[in-house]
Amino acid sequence: MLTRSKRSKRTGGSDSARPGKAPKRPSRTSDQVTEAKKKYEDKRVREFKTHWTDGRPWLKYDNENSVMYCTYCKEQGKGGKFVSGCTNFRIDTIQNHEVSSPHISATSVAERPLPQNSLSAKAINSIKQTEYDRLSILFRNAHAVAKHHLSFKTYNVICKLDQAKGLDVGNSYLNDKKACEFVKNIASVSRNETRDLLKKTPFLSLTCDGSSDFMGDEYESLWVRSAQNGKIIEKFLDLGTAESAGSQDIFNYMKAVCFENSEDNTNQLWSKLIGFCSDGASNMQGIRNGVAALMKRENPEIVVTHCLAHRVELSFKDAIKSSKLYDKTITLLLGLYYLYRRGPKQKKALKRAFSALNMTKILPTRVGGTRWMPHMLRAINVIIKGYRGFKAHLESASHENPKAEGLAKILTDVAVVTFMLNLKEIISPLNRLSLILQKQNLTLYNGHAQIKATTEVLKICKPKYGDHEIHLVKKNLKSTLIRSGMDIEEVNTEWAILKSLIYQRYSNRLIDGALTWGSVFETFRDGLDNIKLVIDALLSLPPTSVNNETTFSRTKLSKGKRRGHLKTDTLKDLIQVEIETANVEQFNPKLDDYPFRQKKKSWLFQTITVNRDTPNKHSRPRNCCGWS
Repeated sequence: MLTRSKRSKRTGGSDSARPGKAPKRPSRTSDQVTEAKKKYEDKRVREFKTHWTDGRPWLKYDNENSVMYCTYCKEQGKGGKFVSGCTNFRIDTIQNHEVSSPHISATSVAERPLPQNSLSAKAINSIKQTEYDRLSILFRNAHAVAKHHLSFKTYNVICKLDQAKGLDVGNSYLNDKKACEFVKNIASVSRNETRDLLKKTPFLSLTCDGSSDFMGDEYESLWVRSAQNGKIIEKFLDLGTAESAGSQDIFNYMKAVCFENSEDNTNQLWSKLIGFCSDGASNMQGIRNGVAALMKRENPEIVVTHCLAHRVELSFKDAIKSSKLYDKTITLLLGLYYLYRRGPKQKKALKRAFSALNMTKILPTRVGGTRWMPHMLRAINVIIKGYRGFKAHLESASHENPKAEGLAKILTDVAVVTFMLNLKEIISPLNRLSLILQKQNLTLYNGHAQIKATTEVLKICKPKYGDHEIHLVKKNLKSTLIRSGMDIEEVNTEWAILKSLIYQRYSNRLIDGALTWGSVFETFRDGLDNIKLVIDALLSLPPTSVNNETTFSRTKLSKGKRRGHLKTDTLKDLIQVEIETANVEQFNPKLDDYPFRQKKKSWLFQTITVNRDTPNKHSRPRNCCGWS
């Protein structure tokens, strides 16, 4: 038998040449092997393997940033790629970090038993939780005092009542000075929330009004209005005192408030102003030297609005003030109000007259005040409803009371009674209009539509609806819109698209007027950024300054005759809490946000963290604030 080598020689060939067998690859040098591996590694796409975390609880992967990191080293403030984020997805990289000295040190600290599990730490945590719950109760009490216009002296009474109920309020912070300090902290947190909100808005408008109280102190009330994604935002900004009631001093005061609420000394809020609204006083709306004129000089594009609610009432007064019957009607209404308000004897006699006639007892109401037409309508309705009772008593009292005799003559005058009935029919729709204009979140368009009574809904469906108005906005607010980052050239296109989408989606809701810009932009979010800015700019324009006027009604409740020496800063904090914080039932004191915590150096705020796992019946939800 021939061997393999002999057969090969006989055939004159090699094994590599045999049919059906591939030829052998030539042997490669070590350099060639290294070069091939290098090319393979360059082309290979490495990914994070989830099984790498087995036995490594410290290894985490961030899907969003495509990095892996070490939680132990990150918590201990170590350096390295595994803290900032490592993108070298290799097992040997992880193994090298695992045996590094910084990681070993961080692991020993992370796996050390927690100190709060010891008996002493648990005892301290229990004490901390008790103090925390005490402060929560005290903050709630101070919030209730400010919310309901109560004296700071009432705070101590409420705390004593809590103690009588069995609540633990401690023995500290139970006086009126601490109540004032708590209110300042609550107001500060609310004010910071307003500032953070205003930082995000591209447009702002200010509303301003002034008043003086019984102590002779003059105050200026400032509110700010803006809009985001079609949702109107109205916030109380400040209550303070200008140097005088002159337009220049009020203008300087407004500018200082905006500077105070801006950051980085840039007066950012003032640069965002797009509108201003106030009543028709000469120092506010004066053409040459009013506050509005001064604002126009700095920014000619600012839209100035004369408060619509004021204008409605002033125009109605101007229309009827020349009527003699109107003067008699006002004399009758005021005379009846003061006759029974200041005369207990007359009031008792009136009640007896109502009882004799089997009528419901009713007393005259005041005419005038901040809201003239609603007060006027209410007073007229009272007279009409109790006419027989008033007439019977006045005729009976006229024998011994000259004032009652004069009022009886006016009340029985047919012309006056007819005028009152006609006046009631006229004031009723105007009163409804006045109340609508006083609502928050009212837009200039809606206010104008209510005044004009032009609710021709079919005009909305016209193809060119709003095109002219959009052109006017682009023309008059061009610089302001460009400064906000708007692409002017895209506005018309986006407006046409938005109209088409609204007609297709909300055709039924256009008729009943229930559609709002907020719901529209919640549905259509993409591709309409420029027209959304136009709508927000228009919604940022304030139609009224009613909020400022209601601020002074609140100040009268907080600053009564017994609190006449209340400081302006304290009064401002009280108004801030009353307007911008939640109801007493929903208020949740966020102690970590209050400057009170940074000012106090007591052990209460300096030691270890409260054990979050220990429940307490007086504590509020854990995710609202933390201790550090």
